Amino acid sequence: MKCRASSMNRLGRSVHARCREGVRALTLVFSCALAAAASAQATDLIISEYVEGSGNNKYIELYNGTAGNINLGNYQLHLYSNGSPTVSTSTALSGMLPSGATIVYKNASATIYGGAATSAPAVGFNGDDAIALYKISTTSYVDIFGNIGCDPGSQWTSASNRTQDRTLVRNANICAGVTVDPGNAPCDFPTLESQWTEYAQNDVSHLGSHTMTCGPTVNFAAASSSALENAGTATVTLNINPASGSAETVYVTIVGGTATYGGGNDYT
Repeated sequence: MKCRASSMNRLGRSVHARCREGVRALTLVFSCALAAAASAQATDLIISEYVEGSGNNKYIELYNGTAGNINLGNYQLHLYSNGSPTVSTSTALSGMLPSGATIVYKNASATIYGGAATSAPAVGFNGDDAIALYKISTTSYVDIFGNIGCDPGSQWTSASNRTQDRTLVRNANICAGVTVDPGNAPCDFPTLESQWTEYAQNDVSHLGSHTMTCGPTVNFAAASSSALENAGTATVTLNINPASGSAETVYVTIVGGTATYGGGNDYT
């Protein structure tokens, strides 16, 4: 049986599902898949750009792709130099970062970017150094660039990208950071190829903004719902996070389940 859900307002508003079958009472158990579910919304900060420029022209950009403001005082930037397994330099962050905004940190001697940037001792890396964004409240990483405790020589490389003398921008479809260090063997940077796009050395044209195309999550508000099929219209409530004021259309398809005959025209 297929149910088509009409236009709805996001987060907590009802959708109307029109279901066509015989004239029976049917309980819909929503253990099925949601056919049009979107990709997950970001839940924390990510490292959105890495600039390993000439001389001291080093920059790191962070992006808030979540639905709310983030207190940067809960985070630190950690630099792991030359394969060190322990933090070489740490920078405590501060301020509030609004939803959809970026913040740029720079080496104190960097000069090639004219936009707003905050000096940070941890932005003193070269192409063979790992960088991590650490969350104080959870005592955990929310993103890792490179491989902590591993020295690749002069740089990490992949089929298309390298970390020395290059600008790397996080791909728009990346919604979450690397939270688990890759480990020392084989000393690689597993997501360098799949999550980053490379630009020329000293290209700072992308700093100050970032694009993330991650959509909201869509879930049923209740585990089950029942309605008479001959009623014409039934109401099913969905939750969409994050909320939006705009109207959306959601299509719901029942892809599994069973119906138990209860007597007469009644099925459960």
